[in-house]
Amino acid sequence: MTGPREPKLALLCTIGLWLAVCGCASFHQASPTEQLLSPENVAKWVLARGYEDRSPWILEDGAYSGVNSIVAYPEQYSDFTLEFEFLFRGKGEGGIQLRGDSNAVRSWTVGYELDVDWASDRKHGHIHFPVKPQPYGGDALFSVGEWHAVRVIASGPKVVVHLDDRQVLQFEDSEHLSGQICLQGEKDGVLYRNVRVRELE
Repeated sequence: MTGPREPKLALLCTIGLWLAVCGCASFHQASPTEQLLSPENVAKWVLARGYEDRSPWILEDGAYSGVNSIVAYPEQYSDFTLEFEFLFRGKGEGGIQLRGDSNAVRSWTVGYELDVDWASDRKHGHIHFPVKPQPYGGDALFSVGEWHAVRVIASGPKVVVHLDDRQVLQFEDSEHLSGQICLQGEKDGVLYRNVRVRELE
């Protein structure tokens, strides 16, 4: 008993095609993910103010690192998902600045620095926001000498951080709603790879 239903199905398909052609039907398209360490983008990173005389950062075997300096990607981001992997080697610290400003005199105080260093037990590393926002929002532990994956979702004043697919940090703060992505590097500190960002609609 399929005969009576076939004209209805054909009519629905025709209407859907007509709406799409006429622009009456809209389809949501997600923003593309931008690979910030791709061959065409890695050269865009610049040393932040006060670090202009330091050695350039190096991309080797997909891992990006620098010595006692901060680099910034020139684009401004407001609402975004940022994903990256890091490896903490245990001698120097590191961190990634969200909504930062590479021209600030003390760039680590502008935006929100997700710091990577030793935890208080000296057995683990931890990620945390030591400067802003306040009050202090805690930390998340990880194993030293291994690669770990981080995903940050920043939407308006709300920032949520996942470490290895677990939500570990969250805060709401309206002081910095737009800015640059910056990386902090120290000798034998943190390696970064697969840094990618997607702007939210």
